[in-house]
Amino acid sequence: MSTQNEASKKVAQLVGGTLEGNLLNRLELHGENHDACLYSVLSDDIIGN
Repeated sequence: MSTQNEASKKVAQLVGGTLEGNLLNRLELHGENHDACLYSVLSDDIIGN
């Protein structure tokens, strides 16, 4: 997801995701390059598990 997409980042965090890092110029959206967030979610990390 784009580093500018605050709503998606919030969802990733709410489900227990861990920000692993940012990938520079990884996404092309509307003809422009954007940085991307990389989140990981392990089964032990899922809230309510």
